[in-house]
Amino acid sequence: MEELEIKLGRLKILKVLLGLCLFFALSIPLFLNSGNYISFSFRSAGFIKLIGLIGIFFTSFLFFPMLIRLFDWKFGLILNKDGIVINTSAYSLGFPILWKDITEIKEISGGRGKALVFKVKNVEYYLAKTRNPINRFALKYLG
Repeated sequence: MEELEIKLGRLKILKVLLGLCLFFALSIPLFLNSGNYISFSFRSAGFIKLIGLIGIFFTSFLFFPMLIRLFDWKFGLILNKDGIVINTSAYSLGFPILWKDITEIKEISGGRGKALVFKVKNVEYYLAKTRNPINRFALKYLG
């Protein structure tokens, strides 16, 4: 089997970045001017400020890895005789998952997108190989 390389969808990354910028821009006024947004539904300025702060942290947490991914020219998916290298997200492993360790591959759909889910035999081995603690946390608890 020769190597098959699939590029990332830059337009999708750009759309996500624009959405994050919009969400960030909407979160700042909630945090800075929370008193202006008090209504029948949201009576507490502290709660509104908290929602704004969560929005700012959420967008910041996602924005910078996505920005790096936009200018990263590595292939998103590489298939070869040894295994598969997945570089599709900012928290990807970056090293091959061996074919012998993959127990199941399934496709999931959500909204307008589709994703492949790879189940492996020894998850702890791959988590231990991940050097970046943020990546390790994201892979272990988020996906």
